[in-house]
Amino acid sequence: MSDEIFDPEIHAADKDGNPSLNKNGTFRKKRRDAGAGRGTSSRTTKTAGTSQHRRYEEGVQGLLQIPAMALSFVNPVDGFCVAHHTPPISKAVADLAIERPEVAAALDKVLSVGPYGALLGATLPLVIQLMHNHGMVPESMAKAMGATPKKDIERHLKLVPQTETTPQYDDIPEMSEELHDVAA
Repeated sequence: MSDEIFDPEIHAADKDGNPSLNKNGTFRKKRRDAGAGRGTSSRTTKTAGTSQHRRYEEGVQGLLQIPAMALSFVNPVDGFCVAHHTPPISKAVADLAIERPEVAAALDKVLSVGPYGALLGATLPLVIQLMHNHGMVPESMAKAMGATPKKDIERHLKLVPQTETTPQYDDIPEMSEELHDVAA
């Protein structure tokens, strides 16, 4: 075997990120057209990469919501910090996964928890919202994890009268459109 060092930019790897070797033990070089099928344009390949990046980013965000929620019980400030820094962390991990096949392989395994992971991802925002509504998660933490402040929901449902000092619903996109339609 030569003294050559594996470089994922130029050397091929299997689906688990392990280097592919030639019969003589050297690292196999990537084909120039690797990953692109017949008739695939660079635009299609770029779109597929963007889709994969988005999947990695959303998956990491979903995973980081779990410790953020757990921390919010013990220390709301730490829980908020985890939730607040989740987007740049998930983007960086997704960028790394796109560049490094070994990271992508590990991330694919972690994110492939099947229907249970999808169920957890779908119900976690609702659980956070309900916990916030009952005072178990502070507003700043709930907002960082995608929940709507309880007071805004109450105003929307007209459970609390709107005053001159009460903010408008324009800062809640899903509510502002509906309320503007009602007012018209």
